[in-house]
Amino acid sequence: DFKLTSAIGTYLYSVCRFLWKDELLKRKGKNTIEASFEFTSDEENEFQLVLEQEAKFNQIESILNQIGEKCLQILKMFYYDGLKMQVIASKVGLKSEKIAKNQKYKCLERAKLQVKSL
Repeated sequence: DFKLTSAIGTYLYSVCRFLWKDELLKRKGKNTIEASFEFTSDEENEFQLVLEQEAKFNQIESILNQIGEKCLQILKMFYYDGLKMQVIASKVGLKSEKIAKNQKYKCLERAKLQVKSL
């Protein structure tokens, strides 16, 4: 019965480390290998932070895919491209800048609701 008592990142690192050692043994034909694959404390913390950030990015990507194509397009144009609401309204096919602002607000609220439900 396997019970994971460490962080998933630490577990994956250890598995990869042992797989890599086995691969090196196969390539060199030696019975033992004298290589150190140990992280320092700072490196391990940094590795954990990267894994946590990647998990958060995957969750955000999932949420953005759930809010719909039009919402994603409006948010991208506003936040990523830096377009004004009047330009966004004309590109998306909305009648006015106010409608585009309301749509953007609704899209953000929908995304926030999805985040809270996690």
